[in-house]
Amino acid sequence: GVLAVLYRNFANNPDAEIRKWLVFDGPVDAIWIENMNTVLDDNRKLCLMSGEIIQMSPNMNLIFEPMDLDVASPATVSRCGMIFLEPELMGWEPIFRSWLQELPEAFGEEVIKAIEDLVNWFIPPLIEFVRYKAHETTPTQDQNLVRSCLRILRVLIKSLEDDKSKLELPAKEIITIIDGAFMFSITWSVCASVTTEYRKACNDCVKKLLLGDLDTGVKPLKKIVFPDRGTIYDHIYFPVENKWKNWNELIDKDQKIPRDASPQVVIITTSDKMKYSWLLETFVKNRIPTLFVGPTGTGKSIYIQNVLQNVLDKDKFTTIEVGFSAQTSAVQTQGIIDGKLDKRRKDHFGPRFGMECVIHVDDLNMPKKEFYGAQPPVELLRQFLDQGGWFDLADNKHPFRNIIDTMLVCSMGPPGGGKTFITPRMQRHFNIVAFTDVDDHVLTYIFKTILAWWFDSRGFSQDVARMDEKIVAGTMKIYTNIQ
Repeated sequence: GVLAVLYRNFANNPDAEIRKWLVFDGPVDAIWIENMNTVLDDNRKLCLMSGEIIQMSPNMNLIFEPMDLDVASPATVSRCGMIFLEPELMGWEPIFRSWLQELPEAFGEEVIKAIEDLVNWFIPPLIEFVRYKAHETTPTQDQNLVRSCLRILRVLIKSLEDDKSKLELPAKEIITIIDGAFMFSITWSVCASVTTEYRKACNDCVKKLLLGDLDTGVKPLKKIVFPDRGTIYDHIYFPVENKWKNWNELIDKDQKIPRDASPQVVIITTSDKMKYSWLLETFVKNRIPTLFVGPTGTGKSIYIQNVLQNVLDKDKFTTIEVGFSAQTSAVQTQGIIDGKLDKRRKDHFGPRFGMECVIHVDDLNMPKKEFYGAQPPVELLRQFLDQGGWFDLADNKHPFRNIIDTMLVCSMGPPGGGKTFITPRMQRHFNIVAFTDVDDHVLTYIFKTILAWWFDSRGFSQDVARMDEKIVAGTMKIYTNIQ
């Protein structure tokens, strides 16, 4: 196995001047960790099933990096030194401080101070709202939400960097642009993980913060220009133009459905489609791992496939589709992905040179958990996100396969039933966007549009075509009752 090969290589090179670390990054269970007890004892020997015994060299160290020790035995725990890192105590501030250091040098102290004020004004009360006054589609960590917000803000700021003339504007004008970019960023990060029922309350919370109607200890520092009509989720901000627009303004009013199309593949453009498609396209182009979470029937997979296949430039992007089920294994997942990547150079694999690969994993939380709670396919993908690849199991020497120019886009239903909670160590990598239930008026619009196209393309008489509203109304009533 991988452990035996790496352990043997380390033990056979006892150069005392070079410290060697063997890191076990992943969940600990009560089976494989018990086999390590002889290594953790004073004799420091690894005993293999073949009868081979490998002595640990003096310059070797072992580090175990699990999320918890729920199923580890006292015999294992007592043999290791413990360092416990509590996410709540670490906080999200160090992430923000590190992010500030990556901003363009053209941003002076006045702009940096304005960003710090925005973060202190909005982030703490909104996180408190999400934690104690709302429900999320899937549980998140505070660090995850803040990091997602900063990623989106960085993308919007990058559009300013591309236009050099914008960086030469007075600091006050740059701050005005950053104000709008920040409001859009918190909308689709901190406020994007809550369920349908709490979207209105989250919108009200943001609006009250803008007006200073919430007692948070931080008074509004200035007036931020934000659309009055609709909710915070109804608008998109364009930093180069310094302008807010309603998502409906981006819809092509003259969209036409091909006469020979199949009804099941027809996508009617709505404001929801514009939101999620724009977000996904932006995330993919900026290499941001994305997780769409929502109930069945909200269009997660369809929107993702439409962007990957029809929106992105096919000369620059290629896709790998992976569908998870309860029986999916890590070996199957690795085989599917490895089989579609080319060798770029020694131990480095990826898409064809000059292209980027997007791996779309559908139903991420479907794989059945093992007896001790791990999900091997999910842990394999986490290793890819953490370490940039995985070990080659087909080669006896088990070299590490570095996977380059490749990113991950996932979708899943809310945890419950056959769908499980995925580990926070995996979830922390993603920008999470919760899909809301489709409004009745939107469903009616979608069904009427498809039905009108069907009647017209198939040559139905006007007497039948005029029945479209009644047919849709009846269908909607049955759908609502069954749901």
